[in-house]
This record gives sequence, C-alpha cells and structure tokens, in this order.
Amino acid sequence: MRRWVLAFFLPIVFAQVNVTTGQYDAARTSANLNETRLKPSNVTPAQFGKLFSREVDGYIYAQPLYLSGVRNVVFVATMHNTLYAFDADDASASTPLWTAHLGTPVPHQPSQSLTIKGVTARVTSGPTLTPEIGILSTPVIDPATRTLYAVSANLENQDYVHQLHALDLTTGTERPGSPVNIGATVPGPVVFQSAHLLPDRTWAEQIQRSALALVDGKILVAFAVFHDPPDTPYPWHGWVMSYDAKTLTQTAAFCSTPAGGGGGIWQSGTGPASDSQGNIYVSTGNGDWDGKSNFSDTFLKLSVVLSLSAFSSPPNQKELEQFDWDLGVAGPTVIPGTQFLISGSKHGTLYLLDPTLKVLDSFSATIPCAQKAWDGCSQIRQYAAWSGTSPPTIYLWGSPAQHDSPSIKREVLRAYALDVNAAKFVPTPVSVGKVTSGYPGGMLALSANGSEPDSAIVWATTSVDDAEPRTVDGTLRAFAASDVSRELWNSDMDPADKLGSLAKFALPTVANGKVYVPTFSGQLVVYGARP
Repeated sequence: MRRWVLAFFLPIVFAQVNVTTGQYDAARTSANLNETRLKPSNVTPAQFGKLFSREVDGYIYAQPLYLSGVRNVVFVATMHNTLYAFDADDASASTPLWTAHLGTPVPHQPSQSLTIKGVTARVTSGPTLTPEIGILSTPVIDPATRTLYAVSANLENQDYVHQLHALDLTTGTERPGSPVNIGATVPGPVVFQSAHLLPDRTWAEQIQRSALALVDGKILVAFAVFHDPPDTPYPWHGWVMSYDAKTLTQTAAFCSTPAGGGGGIWQSGTGPASDSQGNIYVSTGNGDWDGKSNFSDTFLKLSVVLSLSAFSSPPNQKELEQFDWDLGVAGPTVIPGTQFLISGSKHGTLYLLDPTLKVLDSFSATIPCAQKAWDGCSQIRQYAAWSGTSPPTIYLWGSPAQHDSPSIKREVLRAYALDVNAAKFVPTPVSVGKVTSGYPGGMLALSANGSEPDSAIVWATTSVDDAEPRTVDGTLRAFAASDVSRELWNSDMDPADKLGSLAKFALPTVANGKVYVPTFSGQLVVYGARP
C-alpha cells in the first residue's frame, strides 16, 4: 500500500466546513448550514456540473468525510477494506495523498460458501450485498487528535472478524494499539459473534452498517444482521459497543435482546444520534420484545456508559414485527434548537419524540401501506432536517411501495414543517416534488447558509430502477429547499455529468462549494461550479 506523509496537512486550522461523521453531525441532521458558495441561483446546467472523479478499488457504501485546511482533503472508504485521502479540489491531483488497506474483505456472493474456523457453510445473503464486505459503515474523524476511526470486516486465517482501526490522518498509518478485534459478552451470557452457525448449516452474519459515532471520547459501534435467516427464530442480536478513543479499550457493551433475539441496529447507515448532554439515541429492527430486557422495534435512549435510560415502542409493535416493518430502518435525528427528536419506519410513519422518548405525534408521511407485507409500504429510510428555518423543515423521500412488483408505486421528495410550539407535525406538506425514484428512494443532504431561504438546496441521489437486487445507474439531483417541486439541476441533463452506479443508502457530501458523491462504479465523483 502507498503512504506519503502529509507535511502540508500538519498546520491545518479547522475553521472552515468540516464533515467528520455520517449525516454531517452528531445529531444526524444530514445538513450543512455553512455552505456559502452553492445556492439555487448558481446550481444551473450552465454553471454547475461534474468537475472530476477519483478512482477507488470497490463499492463505496460510506459517506465521504471532509476536512478543510491548508489543503482540503476528502476521505473515502471502500468495501475492499481500503481508505483513501484525496486532495478535495485539484482535478489534476488524481493520486491519493495516502491509502490504507485494512485486511482481506469477506467474499460475498449469493449462496457462497465460507470456511470459518474449519467449518464450511453458506452465507444467508441474497444478491444485495456483493461482491464483498469490507468497510461498510461511515468512519468518524477526531480533528483534535487527527485520528480517523473505521471498522473493517475481515476473513483471514479462516476467521470472520470485525476490527476497529484508529489511523493517523496525516499518514494513514495505524495508531499504537490499532486495530482491535471487536467482541463483547453481556449477562445471559450472550456472546457477540461476527458469524453465527445456524442449525441449517448456514452463516448468520452480524453487519456493522450504522455510521460510527464519537461521543465524550468514546467510539460507538452498532451492529445488526444483514439478512433475516429463514425459518430460524432470530439467532442474532442488536449491539452497541463503546471503545475508548485513545486506547481502543472496550468500555461498555449493550445488547438489545439478551434474553431473546433480533433487534438489530443498522438504521440504513445512519449512526447513533447524540444530544448536547451526551445522551445516545438509536432505534431497533425486528425481533423479540418484552419491555424488560428485549427491545426490538423500539426507540432506545442510552447513557454514554450504554445503560438504558429510556425506551418506547409504538402501540403496533407486534404488527411491525409480524410484517417486517422495522422501526429501526431509519435512525433518530435530534432537531437542533428544540427538545425534539424525529424518526421514521418501514411502515412510512414519521414520529416526533421528546427526550424521554414519549411519542408526541406521528403520521403517515408517504404513500400508505397497500398490503400486509414489508414491500407494501413506502418506507422512510432517511431524512434531512433544516433547523435554521422557523418552523423547522423535514425533508424525506420514501422508498417505492411494492418495489419489486409490476405495479410499483414510486415516491417523490416531500417537505414537512414541524410546529415546535404545538409539538406536532404539520401533516400537509410544505411542498411536494415531481420527480420519482426507484428503490431505495432519494438519499438526501441539505446545504444552506444558515437560515437564508434563498441559499438552501436539497441534494438527492436517486435510482433509475430497483436497486435492491442489483447495481443500477444513479442520478444526483438538486432541488430548491423552499419549493422542492422546483428541480434546479440533475446529472442526467448533460452526458458529461453522468454519475455512474448508485451507491445505495450513501449520502452525498456537500462542502465548500463542491458535492462529493460515492458510487458503486469504483469512483468518487465530484461536482461543482464549472470553470
């Protein structure tokens, strides 16, 4: 692997825009409110387009991260277990500033056999997560210590393990004590296993999809399972683990179903959210629930030492579990400047919660469920929150209902207002888009210069077809945040601006006048003002 010491990187002054975690911030708002260059007036076909691309060695599921300085740098993680640091601005600087390969990724094809600790068995995955699993989640950066943290999935010496890495930002080299193998045991006892052998001789795999979080000097790592094993009663668990950022020593572990099974925490890639007091919020998927120790399809509030502070489950929790309508398909978002959180579900319901996780309001924010099956609903997988407006505005783009059916019902971008004084959503949209998308709907980011209405843009990556079982072409789109029915620009308008293959559930990163878009085409594609 190539490594160059970035002497120019050492005197960085972190005074400009930085994106150091998934969904832009610890609250998981998916919003950059310090964008002064891009605005609806200059994101037009004549003024905006593709500038350049950076070649990488695999699919990019992680959101690109960004640091401003003497030289602006964008960081990219791939499913081949490789991390890249690129010059973020110079189109001619195609050579990475450094690369770091974090070990052999896990081969992953439908019905593929893996040999783990001498036992050969098939994986339980379908065609969705191929051809390998490496760095699946978005890393997190600590600018103060110039350290980047990432989790890799490795298959080496016939052992399937997840590893937590701490890398020096200036060189890409491992910090002392890095990496560490991830594992945990909680009373029961329940033991974490990256791959669990089922009675039908298949592997159930724990997947680290949720973005990493850095809270009070601790790195938080959450786990779910990739694919519900058929005819097996949840032989896996949801986990959140905490590691000391300096030593990588595990400080705590939380299991969502220690006396049962299920309850995964994956949130379509959204990381655990945290508030200004260091409280941590996640939501869980299908599994067992008893309100005592098993908390599937439940909102959870954890302390920084991962003790359970509060929880709440919707009244239809049993129905959510029965029809695979995971509550945890979209993670909680803390709305800055308020006492509220929002979250969504596969059922298409948007929830408003207070800090005790009491559900204050909820409504069907997308196409209503058409049938008692998981794909009969227009699912809410992600959203962007513009807290700079009064009232705050929530943007979402649901997955198509019946996404694998000939009678597919495609969704559009919607904007909803949050009435802070009444502690309720305004269920009539502020504006509704006209453009539809294939599965999984639009993955959103918002850029604005504070609360200036004429500065705000909603960015979305959309698919031309169903991206669940296959790789499909994607499109980057820009909409006026004040009226999402007004599309400003998209990457299909000019053949030279084509994006490539959609990176499923991966957000674009907007920073300092450029948009960095991950793909499944072996490229990071960069858009901005035309020269």
